[in-house]
Amino acid sequence: MSTCTFAAPLLPVPENRWDGLVYLHGILSESPADDDLNRLIISSGDFGLAYLTERWAARFVSESFRGYTVCFVGYSINDPILRYMMDALAADTLMGEDSPRAFAFGNFSKGKEEDVTREWEAKNVIPVLYKEYRRHYYLRETLHAWAANCRDGVNGKQAIVSKYCQIEPVITTKQDDFVGRMLWALSDKTGLPAKHFADFDPLPTFDWVEPFTEDLFGHKDLSRFGIQPDKKENPKLAFSLLRRPAPYTHANFMAPVQFNSHSWNGLDEAMKHMARWLARHLGNPELFLWVIGRGGNLHPQFEWELRRRLKDDPPSPPLQVLWALLLSGRVKSLSKHHDLYSWADRLKAQGLTPTLRFELRSALAPVVKFSRPYRWPGADGTPEEGKTSVSDIVQWEIVLGTDYAHSVLGALEKVDKWADALPVLVPDATCSAPCKLDHFDLEFSALLFLAERRN
Repeated sequence: MSTCTFAAPLLPVPENRWDGLVYLHGILSESPADDDLNRLIISSGDFGLAYLTERWAARFVSESFRGYTVCFVGYSINDPILRYMMDALAADTLMGEDSPRAFAFGNFSKGKEEDVTREWEAKNVIPVLYKEYRRHYYLRETLHAWAANCRDGVNGKQAIVSKYCQIEPVITTKQDDFVGRMLWALSDKTGLPAKHFADFDPLPTFDWVEPFTEDLFGHKDLSRFGIQPDKKENPKLAFSLLRRPAPYTHANFMAPVQFNSHSWNGLDEAMKHMARWLARHLGNPELFLWVIGRGGNLHPQFEWELRRRLKDDPPSPPLQVLWALLLSGRVKSLSKHHDLYSWADRLKAQGLTPTLRFELRSALAPVVKFSRPYRWPGADGTPEEGKTSVSDIVQWEIVLGTDYAHSVLGALEKVDKWADALPVLVPDATCSAPCKLDHFDLEFSALLFLAERRN
């Protein structure tokens, strides 16, 4: 920690980088000289000199507000200096200037929290409120805990992971927001707290995936993930621990699973370990449903983790079937769009080419569409151990790889090039061997109806 100190009126220039302790209103030494006493801001005359006449205190405070995120500790909402400075910043904001946000610790009595919040926000200050109790007990304890976490660095964040990873996140409260502390720890760019979480034994519950995928982060949190934010705040930006913007070395958003499969970015250290934690839940049906619900397109590294787990520690037979279907690309994907209208236009112009033939086979290939099973009220929702089937885990149906196939291909009935192509396409409609999926047959001739319509 820096030992540099600055005492009024010899203050640092806030525009430059500085690190140290500033005694804005002066400091009283054990054996003060007359000159030291003249540098103290105590009386109203001293305030007028420092903030109005000579303005060295006003200049330091205003420039600090414009260049840094400021947090007030021990200031009253009615403090005249605070009130005037924040009013001046509010005026700058109305003129289009962008300034960092200001925070303040404030206490409230029972039933007054909302009123105190509004009073602080009216001054353009974001309050961090705590209950009145034993002469600011909660404030002291909070500052001590924060100081310990910052002093211990990564070890402090790993201690947070150890303390809370076995607790159900649903019991977090506004007063004891341990989920927020966990998110802060896991976002460390070294990835070590995330590694500690992923390797923890016993395995942290899958219920943590809910706060991990909730968009609790915004523009102000970009810097903690190694991203330099724009000066102008983007109020619409929202992201989660498991889907977030990547540093410039990775670009765009990165995630273990997503809807769009066109481009993938590398995973940083924290995300790699979070993907390992997810893969450790391979035997939990909720992981499969979560993956399907988020688009089903797996990041290559997450896919590798799943394949490794399937080999080393295979789940129940029904889950093996489901994961095998997903990893083999036989699951309906919302992002995999086959534009048969464009295909039909190219067929009319070019006739049936090998490329168009392969595209049609892919578009009309049978795939499985999954959704979360519906349980009727009062129905037994937990099958006996060892007797779980695919239908107990998911609802499924066999569909084509594309939508609206009948309407598109039906419109081609009178097109000569389509008539010429049908004999070539008939072999593609024959499945040489059936594929079994948990006692139901995936044998499916997607193109047979075309030949039948032609005949």
